[in-house]
Amino acid sequence: MIETVQDSAGLESLAAEWNALAAGAHVCCSHAWCTAAWECVQGREKGCRLRVLRWTREGTDEAAIFPFFVDGSGTLRLLGDSFSDAGDALCRGATCRYWMFKEASDAVRDMPDVRRIHLMKLSGRSPLLDFWSAFWPTCVVYKAPPRTFVDVPRSDDAISALPGLKSKNRARLKALHREVSGMPFRVLSRACGDEFPSGLVERLRATMVASGRRRGDFLADDMTAFARRLFDEGVCEIPVLGDDDGSQALAFQMVGSDDGAASSLSWINLDSDPKLLTGLYLRYIEEKSRVAGLRFDFGTGAYAYKLNTFRPEARANYTFRASKSIFGRLADRLRLLARHRWVGSGRNRE
Repeated sequence: MIETVQDSAGLESLAAEWNALAAGAHVCCSHAWCTAAWECVQGREKGCRLRVLRWTREGTDEAAIFPFFVDGSGTLRLLGDSFSDAGDALCRGATCRYWMFKEASDAVRDMPDVRRIHLMKLSGRSPLLDFWSAFWPTCVVYKAPPRTFVDVPRSDDAISALPGLKSKNRARLKALHREVSGMPFRVLSRACGDEFPSGLVERLRATMVASGRRRGDFLADDMTAFARRLFDEGVCEIPVLGDDDGSQALAFQMVGSDDGAASSLSWINLDSDPKLLTGLYLRYIEEKSRVAGLRFDFGTGAYAYKLNTFRPEARANYTFRASKSIFGRLADRLRLLARHRWVGSGRNRE
């Protein structure tokens, strides 16, 4: 059975079931993340409508949630897609998996306000990508910038423990670590009773806009509200390097925390000196790895910088596009032919 949730009250009522299905998933797939994305940003955009699908089968514990919304152009998208590093349907059970994805696909076809589908940040192992590539035979799937991550074992010397580094890179990181080791460093979190650092956000935002490194609308009110919401709900913490009073350079980054993982939120890294962001990563990884091993997820974007600095592993991301109209399908194919990144139905994906 498919149920369509179309308002914030219905979205909130799914919290317990959603969190159970999202156990082990990326922090960007959590109920708190998706709800904050809708209520602080996407739900305020003109013409956007919530279309979260909940699938259940009577007599079984199999279930699925499809965190969708429809934007003002009639495009079905994933909640938080444009400022998340991962997205997917959440499901439990294998016996009825075909039917949960088939019935969700049929429900989308029956939505009169949906003209096309554009799902971003799907991994190569995404069941949504696999099933819908079959249910929408005229779809196009193409590679997007990969997610990069590094697995760090528990260690008192995180830089020496970083895997895959060439000796030259390791020496460069150790030199940078020595340079920033005397700077004040702390990790702000709601669990420790800290408040969201609004003053720091505004100070660094203004610095980066004035320097030309960010546009004037960077971290507008809605995105700042989104960041505050994630922090207040304990979804993210904020490592800060430097002095609050401005006597030293300053950098900070919002990081989503999961069990055994930390996800760098690349859309909100702020620094007065670009190399400080690397120093911030080093100090944060150092502090966390002293307690336990962790996977540090750098997210998407800036692949060349991360490859040259940390030699991370990479995992491909994919974008799925489909259209209900012939003209829409033709436009999708022409767009992808121009980009030379079409990978077809995905049978050759990782």
